[in-house]
Amino acid sequence: MKINSRCVNYSLFIKEWKDAKRKLLPITAGIIIFSLFTILMMYALPYLVPDIPSELFPELTPTVLSQTFFSNANNILSIITVILCVDAIAGEREKNTFTLLKTAPVRDSSLIIIKTIVRFLLVIIPYIFSTLFAFFLIILMAGKPDIPIFLLASGFFILSLLLYVCIGLLISTFTKSQLSSGAVSVLVVFSLTLVSSLLNQEEAARYNFLQIPVNVFSFSFSNIEIIINVLLVIVFSILLLLLSIVIISSEKEPTKK
Repeated sequence: MKINSRCVNYSLFIKEWKDAKRKLLPITAGIIIFSLFTILMMYALPYLVPDIPSELFPELTPTVLSQTFFSNANNILSIITVILCVDAIAGEREKNTFTLLKTAPVRDSSLIIIKTIVRFLLVIIPYIFSTLFAFFLIILMAGKPDIPIFLLASGFFILSLLLYVCIGLLISTFTKSQLSSGAVSVLVVFSLTLVSSLLNQEEAARYNFLQIPVNVFSFSFSNIEIIINVLLVIVFSILLLLLSIVIISSEKEPTKK
């Protein structure tokens, strides 16, 4: 039975990844273009709005460009991530395949974990390519950024993407359609972004883990603060996954259209 279950889990993962990887190239290309646009726009702004004195524009140092990249990437990738999760469970309900998943020899926990891994890979691969592209572009245009800080920001960004995947997956488990799942997901992300942007005072910002990739360029973090933020993201992600599993497990008879 264990072998059979593992085979089914592997087959499910392959199926999920096969369906997901079709989106990989356009997402990667889109995010790389967005990275290029974000950095070049900083140089273009003084020419686009010549009426504003040049003194009001920040000096385009590697730190400023890095912070701008992570800030804009955080805004756009958080939305993309939850949108990519709308079909995780809600899509199965719409296609009437959720019944098959519930009757297959796959644990509910395995189902949620597989869907989480696939969607996390779907956003993390484009993110890695776009970040490398942005890193070398910043070096080319302004000089080498602080590599330890850049890596720290990248690490926290990866963790935040995992959290957004878990948020999107949870929303998909209790919504009946991809449309409603997408609408709720975008609303939740906008709300989180708004709340986290208001926590801009240094003391609060030190534990605002959704904005850490941006805040690390503004002030330094102690090792304890870094560990606490990492644990917060991991704990919240696990709680969201557990809640998704509970919701799926409680649904004895999947809804059919």
